Amino acid sequence: MAHRAPWWLVEFFDRTLRGLLYDAERLLGPHVRPGDRVADIGCGTGFHSVALSRLVGAEGEVLLVDAQQAMLDRAVARCERDPRATARLTPVLGDVGALTIAGHLDFALLSWMLHEVRDVAGLWRWLAGALAPGGCGQPPGSALITEPWLHVSRGHFERKLAPGLELGLSRRHIDGVFFSHAVMLSAREGTSRAGTSEP
Repeated sequence: MAHRAPWWLVEFFDRTLRGLLYDAERLLGPHVRPGDRVADIGCGTGFHSVALSRLVGAEGEVLLVDAQQAMLDRAVARCERDPRATARLTPVLGDVGALTIAGHLDFALLSWMLHEVRDVAGLWRWLAGALAPGGCGQPPGSALITEPWLHVSRGHFERKLAPGLELGLSRRHIDGVFFSHAVMLSAREGTSRAGTSEP
């Protein structure tokens, strides 16, 4: 990553302000189902991880991905303290531009972190392979990407998205995400996912 916010700053924001700006379960609920395998990419201290764990339930899995061990430790602890957050947790330490997580994802969240990624092309290559292709009555996997419009311009946001669109991910604009540019990128149904191994 080009820049990494310190864990204490992220935790302060999450605990004092973020919950006042929007309800994470309400934001993510329309996109996540019980039993899903989901990833919180750049999970920070776990604000969204808890909501994802509640939504996918005990039959689901949440991959918590971050480049800082201190963030992962706090995200895992935050989920474990919440009695409604019952999903299986898989913490993944590593740079998001060089992920090698096996298996398909039903949903991924990239919240306010894309502007920090140096190897954005590497991130999209992995994610395009990781999102479930759909078919047989199942929808294709999707990723919700949000960026704060206070310090990320629309042009910068579009440039960061471009490599993913070039790989064939479909795009849908998402309204109502507070203080954010927001889009949903999805796998095209039935598309081959070369380079991704099954669990």
